[in-house]
Amino acid sequence: MKRISVLTWFGLAFLVAGFLVVGSYEMWKATRIDHPVSMPVSLGIGEVRTPEFKVSANQNYEIGIETKKRLPFETQCCLMGIAGGMFKCDKAPVIQADWAIWIDGNAVARGSSRDTDGGGFSDETLERLIGYFEGESGKKYILDVNFTKDGTQLAASVPYLNVEVNSMTYEDYAFGFIFILGVALLIEIVGAILLIFAAIRHWRNRRAFPSPGID
Repeated sequence: MKRISVLTWFGLAFLVAGFLVVGSYEMWKATRIDHPVSMPVSLGIGEVRTPEFKVSANQNYEIGIETKKRLPFETQCCLMGIAGGMFKCDKAPVIQADWAIWIDGNAVARGSSRDTDGGGFSDETLERLIGYFEGESGKKYILDVNFTKDGTQLAASVPYLNVEVNSMTYEDYAFGFIFILGVALLIEIVGAILLIFAAIRHWRNRRAFPSPGID
């Protein structure tokens, strides 16, 4: 039985390491709790309380109301308060709410949609930011939202109350994956080069010593 050369072992080890680097990053990302709350709300006047939730990172978390694009775009933007100067809105937004974050019965953060501007949209949804708080990894939170104005005009757009990481986090994930992929590719290239050198040396040894030998 032929012995595998040290160079070949190193080449194989580098190839495996490249896959492990990418796999480890994906496993780490799977442990992130980036969107701990996503629950339907009616937007009627009154208080909504979320189930207890945890976050997995010490960072800024956003509280928002997400809707599907079911109304004329301009109308829905104005109702949600995310026109941002794009349109002239005749009325105040219907999403108006006060909120509080609780840990073990103690309020650790409070805010209001009146103090928060901003939002965003995708191909299918619109979202109004109503607040944000600094989350701490492993801690358990409860969110209370008190809607102070009737927003049921948006009921057809299937509104959801969301808590999620800052949108910049997803960009960080993308850049992080590109970096990890680059490192893994470099490791794979080194492994492939080592295997090529091992194959060349094996071929030269066979040319120099035609009879069966040790690699």
